[in-house]
This record gives sequence, structure tokens and C-alpha cells, in this order.
Amino acid sequence: DVLRFWTLFDEAGSLRRRGDFAAAAEKYRQALVIQSRHEDSLYYLGQCLRETGDFGGAALAWEQLVSINPASARGHLALGGILASTDEGADLDLVRAEEHFRRAHAINGEETGPMLRLGEVLIAQGRPAEARHWLESAATTNPKSVEAACMAGFVRWSWGDAEGAARFYARALKAAQTDAPV
Repeated sequence: DVLRFWTLFDEAGSLRRRGDFAAAAEKYRQALVIQSRHEDSLYYLGQCLRETGDFGGAALAWEQLVSINPASARGHLALGGILASTDEGADLDLVRAEEHFRRAHAINGEETGPMLRLGEVLIAQGRPAEARHWLESAATTNPKSVEAACMAGFVRWSWGDAEGAARFYARALKAAQTDAPV
């Protein structure tokens, strides 16, 4: 069973990296029959299902992941992402998305992804003051985040703070520049 599990898991990873998400999802499911609590299998199953447009299946995989390991920051981040998705067929639930982004941040406060996504959700919920806090924190914590600086600029601009917006937009432009390869 151990050898079969790792063979299936490796095959699933190869298929996923080649972009054959449906076949990879099937291999992850087969692997999960052997080890139902394997976190990487659940995480990548969710990723593959999302890629195939099975948003409900992806959410179920990630819900199982965070029920097995409530301290899985990537599980909460992925689940929040799908709950905040505006893709056709996704079940938009900004309240639950916010909860999962907050949980991901509480687990790993150094990661700026949950801060950025939380800021986006708060903007969508009409809570710009809270969004500003999270977006500016993300831009400060990760000065290379174009998205955080740009969204922080947007919030400032929407409040009529053109000077503050310009500062964040300048930071976004600077962050977008990359050194020429050697």
C-alpha cells in the first residue's frame, strides 16, 4: 500500500505539472483511498479540481484538508480563494472567505498573500478602512508585492487621497521593475 500510494502520488504530480488536471485529480483520488488524510494529496486534488472548473469539489478537498489540519495556512488560503472567486460556477461567499483569510494570516503572519486577499475581500464588502490596513501592511511587509501596493493605492485614491495613492502607485511601479538578467 505504501509503494502504491507513492507511485500514484508521483504520477499525479507529473500529470499536474504537465497540465493534465483531470487525470491528475483521478490519481490523487486513488492515492487518497490508500491514505485519506494525506495533506499534499488533498491540497493538490483541490488545485486540480479548481483548474477543471469543479469549484465545489475543490472546496470539499480543501475543507477536508483544514478539518484534518486546522493549522494548514495553505488550506485556509486556498479555501478562502475559492470562496472569494467570481468565476462562473463558484459559490461566492465573502464572509467565509474572510474567515479563512484571517485564519491563514493567524497561522502564518509573515505571509502577505492572506493580507492581500483579505484586503480585496474587505473592499468588495465595502469596508475600505479595514482593507487599507491589510493592504498597506502587505505592501510594507513585502515591498516586492506589486498587487499590494497597487490595491493600497486604489483604496487611497477612492478616498480622494491622490497624494497617498500616487505614493503607493509609485511603489507598485518600482516593485514591478526587475533587474536585467546577467
